[in-house]
Amino acid sequence: MPINKPFVRFLSLDFVSSPLDLLTAMKADNDLYRQLRELPAAQLWNEEVPKFNQLSAKERNQQVALVRAVGVVFSTSRNPEMKAAVKAWMIGLLQDPSEKIRRYATAAIPKLGGDEASEQKLLDILRWRNRERNWSMNRNYGRAWPAKKMPDR
Repeated sequence: MPINKPFVRFLSLDFVSSPLDLLTAMKADNDLYRQLRELPAAQLWNEEVPKFNQLSAKERNQQVALVRAVGVVFSTSRNPEMKAAVKAWMIGLLQDPSEKIRRYATAAIPKLGGDEASEQKLLDILRWRNRERNWSMNRNYGRAWPAKKMPDR
């Protein structure tokens, strides 16, 4: 008999301690996304993005809905200069320490008119992250993690 529980992958909210907290956090994130998506493009770019850039890593992760909203709002923009500026910002977000922010930026770049240069930048970053992850895993291969001291007899 299947269990009817939602499966959430890659959730990186530090304050979630129970399933109810998880659902509340996800609802808050979706509500923020809907509110931001309704803002005019100029307000998003001139006010909200600079605020986002000034936040700490934890606060940025809580405000990641802005990345989604900017991607959606500017995907329909008819201003090529503005689209290029937004795409450059998204490419910069590919270096963010938060995986969730990197994933949202990755999803937004093609909607903003992905080109060969941005695709190459994305592939380079993915290769670098994969090498970093493999190095980290291989470095600890065969070791007990964490190392425990044997009791004296």
